[in-house]
Amino acid sequence: MNLHPIVVHFPVALLTFFAVLELIRFRKLAAQSWWFPLKAVLVMSGGVGALAARQTGEMIEDEFRGGGVMDRVLEAHQFAANATIAVFGIIAAAYLVTWVLQSAWGVRIAASAEWGMSARFVGAIARFIMRPPVIVVGALLGLFLVTVTGGLGGILAYGPDVDPVTKLLFSFF
Repeated sequence: MNLHPIVVHFPVALLTFFAVLELIRFRKLAAQSWWFPLKAVLVMSGGVGALAARQTGEMIEDEFRGGGVMDRVLEAHQFAANATIAVFGIIAAAYLVTWVLQSAWGVRIAASAEWGMSARFVGAIARFIMRPPVIVVGALLGLFLVTVTGGLGGILAYGPDVDPVTKLLFSFF
């Protein structure tokens, strides 16, 4: 049974919604207590869903192998999917670290003798990633990669003439 089409749409929706919310930079929204956790949950659950989508995609990979240009499209689809997972994975890790370190538990970890130095180092990396110029570029890159991955997946499932975007993508092969 091909679960990939069922599984893949959840992370696409969650990560797209996250990226759009990350690009919305209104101070009133950012000041809301639910804004950060909402984006954190979206990117982390979208990242986990993307891993599941990759796994279900690998299960059906042989169905799309047959030689020629479609093998190159499949390889590009896999590369774009892995790049999407990497970009959103880094962002999700930064959100998770930030969220944990902002909690009372995280404050105790940062103050501990055993974990304090490591927690401060990891926290500094997370703070760098969470800075508006970095996180906005990451969200834009992730959104672009989700779009390319989906377009290449559409070519594999329905052919290159499904819509103008897939036709344009296919012209690169």
